Amino acid sequence: MTSEQEIFSLYDSYPDSLLDICMDYLVANLNTITTLDPTSRWRKLKDDITLPADLCEKFIQTYQKKNRVNDNIANLFRDPSRTRLNCVKLRNSRITDEGLRCFMVHRPYSVELVQCEYLSQASLDIINEYSDRLVSLKFGPLTYDLSQKAQEGHLSQKGHIIDAPNLRQLTIQCRRLPISPLLLVKPLKNLTHLDLSEFTSTVSTCALHELKNLRSLSLHNVLCSKEIIDWITTLQSLRHLDLSHSSEILGKYNSPNKVLSSIVTSLPHLQSLDISGTNLDGSEAASVHARCDIPGLVSRVNNPLEFLGLYETYNGACRRHDIPAKVVSF
Repeated sequence: MTSEQEIFSLYDSYPDSLLDICMDYLVANLNTITTLDPTSRWRKLKDDITLPADLCEKFIQTYQKKNRVNDNIANLFRDPSRTRLNCVKLRNSRITDEGLRCFMVHRPYSVELVQCEYLSQASLDIINEYSDRLVSLKFGPLTYDLSQKAQEGHLSQKGHIIDAPNLRQLTIQCRRLPISPLLLVKPLKNLTHLDLSEFTSTVSTCALHELKNLRSLSLHNVLCSKEIIDWITTLQSLRHLDLSHSSEILGKYNSPNKVLSSIVTSLPHLQSLDISGTNLDGSEAASVHARCDIPGLVSRVNNPLEFLGLYETYNGACRRHDIPAKVVSF
């Protein structure tokens, strides 16, 4: 047996921690720390139980391994004086807006709501209500149209959809629903990481220009119009950019060499770039005498990217020799 195999074998046979064992037991035997209210039929913590943040978050993590979190479980965390949550991570849960409020009253730093299909548009209002400490937010795929929410008068009252003044990271999964840049106005000026993968860009990007501090931008499977490309070139702090596509139609740009060159020459701090599934790799040799087989990246010959994604590019750039990047995926 090799040393690597021995390590994996040792890891596989390593016993669960005492904390893991205890949490598995509590999840399987909820009556140990909870009671069922005979009137409301809601579960609640026993009167002598108080749980710190690390145990609350561990309980939710363990519960989700075998069950779907619902409002009954969310009700256990309704009282912030007896429970604490700094991070809320829910996936494929059955919570409604009422259950979400039980979690949000803790004013968490990080919130992830992935595939929580029973949440309505009102869930955004609940998040906003308790967002003063929120640094990271991830939610979706949405089952409703954000732009429709804007049209229904919400924006006319507040001027935005997401109000989290300290937000640094935002991921919205919409899967082909139209992007409304109005949700990204003044309250999100501190944003440094933005993921709008699979949005359909159908409206003006004027409000996106408020985002001056972006370091990471993911536009996977987003049809990037000239307006969006022009906006990207203004993001002087950008270090990580994902323009990859899984669709041959969406990944095709007019004047690809010019587009790529414009991006990389405008972003002096860019470290990683993913153009997989696009034609941005170019089909012609560089017109200048430089050791670079990707025309749009000539300016990075003496300052290579840390990472460059070239998986299934139109012109097979991964087979070329002189690529100005330290690590290339293909």
